[in-house]
Amino acid sequence: MLHHFHSFWPAKGLTWAYYLIPFNASTSGLSTAIPLYLLNYGGGVKEVALAIFLSAIASTIGSLLWGKLIDRMRLRTAVIIVGAASLSILAVCTYFASDISVLILISTMVGFLTAGVGPVTNVFVMERSARKDWVMTSSWITLATCAGIVIAMLAGYLWLMFYHDDARSFAIVCSGLAMISIIMASTLSRNVKPASYLGADKKELSPNAANQGIKSWRSMLGGMTKRECIFLVGLCLYFISGNLFFTPYTPFLKENGISDSEIFLAYTILHLSKVIYLPFNSRATSALGGENNTIKWAYVPRLIGILSIAAFAAGVAGNSATILLTITFVAFIAIDVSFSMWHTATTALFMRGISLGNEGKMFGINGGVVGIGLFLGSVIAGEAAPQFGYTATFSMSAGCLPYRSLSWRCYSRMPIKMQRQ
Repeated sequence: MLHHFHSFWPAKGLTWAYYLIPFNASTSGLSTAIPLYLLNYGGGVKEVALAIFLSAIASTIGSLLWGKLIDRMRLRTAVIIVGAASLSILAVCTYFASDISVLILISTMVGFLTAGVGPVTNVFVMERSARKDWVMTSSWITLATCAGIVIAMLAGYLWLMFYHDDARSFAIVCSGLAMISIIMASTLSRNVKPASYLGADKKELSPNAANQGIKSWRSMLGGMTKRECIFLVGLCLYFISGNLFFTPYTPFLKENGISDSEIFLAYTILHLSKVIYLPFNSRATSALGGENNTIKWAYVPRLIGILSIAAFAAGVAGNSATILLTITFVAFIAIDVSFSMWHTATTALFMRGISLGNEGKMFGINGGVVGIGLFLGSVIAGEAAPQFGYTATFSMSAGCLPYRSLSWRCYSRMPIKMQRQ
């Protein structure tokens, strides 16, 4: 068992990625506190959904714009510092905000100003590690990201438990975490030396590897192939499903007697399960027969987790807050392990098909499609939950997954027309 952790632990050359820990601790902490703050100010599912919706739109636009800047101006560390500095300032603004509309505006600005950190981190992965190490490096990046989120959730749980569910004051903690990420990014990223990605590793672009990826991503802005359209529709459906579930879930917990600190504890369990699973992700992918099979199997635990929550919302297990919290813990573990399997496999296939020199733009497009799925999911959830109830909304989330699985089956069976970029 220790061997798996040792082989997964990053080499010295990956220490630049440590800025992700405080950065993601800050973003996840603030994004969890703002919905609680909205609910405490008298908002409901619609207000929470609106905040997530506008943040997702801003993030979509930001991903595309930051992606182009990353390529054209060769920006790297500056994008991270701008995102972290903006986050620190906006977290302080959250503490002083006293109006629902101001909180929604802050959430929107966070979405736009921090959107460039994801694409630039993925570019770092491709530039700073050999092609053969991309999957392992991506898994390590995901682990560092999740570690930051777990730190934020656990800190939020302890903070709100001692400060009597004062979600507003936790924003100051988030601001401090963002400042730490500024320091770490400015001192670590500048010393990173590029790997052989732009040199000898170009030879590793074999037809067999590219056949598992998405080779013609430039055409996504113009004439897309049927195969690419299927991939994008499926990607969008996955994140629509995610936000159909997570957008109304915090209000659902609050309405069923779960405290703010317990909500942070639940999200700690959610992200901690990913941290524990990730060191074994590569072995699980191999055992399942590769990325394509992993993606197919990844839908099963996620579907079971969402349906178990829908069953509780329908009254199958009564209305005990203790039972709900227990079911939430188990469902969150299933949902996030499933996401880890799916995300690592799709990222590996995606990276293998990216052409040289357009990494920022391609990751920007990918982030934009994810953003579209997120804001569609949030706006649908914001309308569906008040009108049809939580059971129907969670069932809609589960219902998207079979269609996503079907789209992936169609995608993986369609032949690729090879094009050298």
